[in-house]
Amino acid sequence: MGNTTVTIAECPQCGAGVKLNSNTCEFCGSEYLIQTFSGLDGFDKKGIDKYIANYRKLVKEDPDNPELNGAIGICYLKLGLYDFASKYFDKAIEDMIENSDYYYYNAISKLKGKRPFLVPLTTIRKVEELLDAAISLQPGSGKYYYTHALIKYDYYYQKRLNTSPNYQELLEEAENYQLNDADKKAVDDLLKISL
Repeated sequence: MGNTTVTIAECPQCGAGVKLNSNTCEFCGSEYLIQTFSGLDGFDKKGIDKYIANYRKLVKEDPDNPELNGAIGICYLKLGLYDFASKYFDKAIEDMIENSDYYYYNAISKLKGKRPFLVPLTTIRKVEELLDAAISLQPGSGKYYYTHALIKYDYYYQKRLNTSPNYQELLEEAENYQLNDADKKAVDDLLKISL
């Protein structure tokens, strides 16, 4: 099992020294360690490439660090490099099986930027396995149910295939867990569909 502590000495964006007990640079406002997709909002390819370069140096010293592998996966996902993203999420999951977001982001990566309707059933089943794992690890997250609902809608419902639970049931679950508009929009943007 990899080390779950990441030691970052300088800001991946501006190079300033890291302030203890903080994940945000006091000079440029960037996060030191990206942990969510929204952590990259406002960054262009050049900014994301800086993160990747910094994290890849660190991961050479600690290749089994799930937080570093997850951060690299998130960066590659944001750039649309789905195979690379999935490789890093697979590694992160291997070393930290309890992080539900790694399963979630890996599921998105497996779609390779395509609408669920356009991918093979074998891929859809793998995506659903990953989402089910995310839900079982964190059953109170509406975004996981919402993502699963969108996939069920676009793949099964649009093709007139029966499935259980169906997309309406998953939408109800998402609403039960107070899916917020920001999470809903993020999922819509990632999957390039909405209900």
